Amino acid sequence: MGFNMRGMINRIGLWLSKEKKCQRDEYSQGYIIDARLGESFVFDVLGIRYEVYEENTSSDYLHFHGHAIKIENSEKSVTQSVSCLKNWIDNSLLPQGSKVGLDTLSVYISYPAEKVSDEIRNLCNHEGIGVLLCIKDEDEYFIDEVIEPKQIDLCRGYNYAISHTQQRSPGNFESHLRARPCLYEVFNKRPDLLFDAFIRPKQKQYYNDLGFGHVFDVLKNNESKKALKYLCEGIRQNSSPCNWETRGRKYNENTIWISRPGSQHPTVTIRTTSRYIVLTVGESSVYRVWSEQNVKKIEDSRLVEVGGIDRVLEKVVYPLFT
Repeated sequence: MGFNMRGMINRIGLWLSKEKKCQRDEYSQGYIIDARLGESFVFDVLGIRYEVYEENTSSDYLHFHGHAIKIENSEKSVTQSVSCLKNWIDNSLLPQGSKVGLDTLSVYISYPAEKVSDEIRNLCNHEGIGVLLCIKDEDEYFIDEVIEPKQIDLCRGYNYAISHTQQRSPGNFESHLRARPCLYEVFNKRPDLLFDAFIRPKQKQYYNDLGFGHVFDVLKNNESKKALKYLCEGIRQNSSPCNWETRGRKYNENTIWISRPGSQHPTVTIRTTSRYIVLTVGESSVYRVWSEQNVKKIEDSRLVEVGGIDRVLEKVVYPLFT
């Protein structure tokens, strides 16, 4: 069986993209070759999958999961290679932890063969090293994962490869990617785009959520809080998609801005005081809301009865969003 290193690398790269979800998209190359992890070990192929931590935090974390493959030309050289890999993991990789820029790493040995011997199977299972067989059919290689590796937690479950503080801004994020060469090489297609696509929307939602909490907390009676909840839910459910922005303690305010998509100005503004809600609709209609049924409009410096929240929503608010 001939040995075609380039052909094996290409097929492994495709396998990483398909089977291990190492994204090849506008942000990531998916995998790189001749990747040096740490100071002493070079892998023939390194694939990285990124994912977004779903819990909403002020700087949402991106996680990075690596799949590192060392290619040998035959089974004869696998035993020694596995021993070297295990020694590197124990003495170089684990002490460095997240310094390599990955949250987890799965390590493989790969070689051209149609089956794995019991000796290699037992050795790799014992050491937690995966095995990828490259099965050649004419001029094409097919990849078979015959042994799944033990995933190595480089952050020990309490840290992240790129931490909370390192993801607060695009510049900070990119500088920390650059400090981890393999990670940066995979994501060198404008890391700021990666930040804008996945981290910035989470940050905005986080601060909106904080703002909503502050806006509600300013109200000191349950009836006005119920009215605010009813008002917000009504607009969300019965209006076309609109943009919401809350301005809480961060801005020394207690205001919700609701606007039509593309508009630079709020269509509806909700501001809370300790006793009531100030609802501004459009440019001039201002209401005070004490409860769902107690709503008054300000006209010529007077408070005029207008009925409940439902009437204001149906007659005044909803038409502005349709």
